[in-house]
Amino acid sequence: MIKILENRKQQKEDEQEMKEKRKIDRELKRKLKEEENAKKEEKKNEKKKRTEENKKRKLSKNQKKSEKSTTSRLCSNCLLETDDPQLGLHFELKCPESAHRQLRAKEYCSRASISKYYCLYDENYKQFVESCQEEPDHVRPGEKYVITGRRRNVNCSSERLQPFLFWSNTSSVCVYIRSQCNDIGQILYNKGSNKIDKSCRCDYRKGYDFIARPKNSCFCKPAQEDCSCYLTNCSRHLTPGILRMFQQESNHVDTLCPPILLDSNDEEHNTYKTIHIEEKKEGKNY
Repeated sequence: MIKILENRKQQKEDEQEMKEKRKIDRELKRKLKEEENAKKEEKKNEKKKRTEENKKRKLSKNQKKSEKSTTSRLCSNCLLETDDPQLGLHFELKCPESAHRQLRAKEYCSRASISKYYCLYDENYKQFVESCQEEPDHVRPGEKYVITGRRRNVNCSSERLQPFLFWSNTSSVCVYIRSQCNDIGQILYNKGSNKIDKSCRCDYRKGYDFIARPKNSCFCKPAQEDCSCYLTNCSRHLTPGILRMFQQESNHVDTLCPPILLDSNDEEHNTYKTIHIEEKKEGKNY
């Protein structure tokens, strides 16, 4: 009987021990699973972090590329305005002058498209833009190219002139500034055109005459001659007739210059007579 009781007691102890072992095994398995899950979560977080970092790097790269493109393309009055995100500086870059245009084309365009480079005014965005996408082309004298969604030829502004062909890849504006005929004693003789410069004369009504006699005794071309005027010593103001006598005495061509009809500040004065004289003497149509 005692032996039976001892066996039962031993059996219970064995069962208890087995239960403890199972409990310990379950706890170990749980911990191992938790550790495994933690490692999986850590790997997942690391992967997510790497993905986010890659996205940020890609976004930053695209942003820099976009900023570089903006830096290269946007300008106002032929000035490129740029914000440097790294230095935090605001500075201006000019569209290239003729001497620097080739260097800028090499920097901005690929080697195969250097000849296609242009910097032209965009009338839609009111600023200059650069491009390497179109073949170079030219327009006739007196005109220039602008961008209106595409390249389009327009007349030069009233302040500038273009006496020869305008090539899209060699210039941004019409090449020459028009003369003003506003020096001492000067007045306008002919307002010219967008391909021919203005011509000037001296205001004989106020006693002014040319310092150096020009090729045409009635007017002077500022881009080709010295058009300076001086105040004569006459006690009375010159008239076309008196001016004619001075020209005869100086062995100059006997030419009756047209009188000044309107105020010297009026750019329209004498235009029709000026054209008549120039056509007659030089055979040119202004």
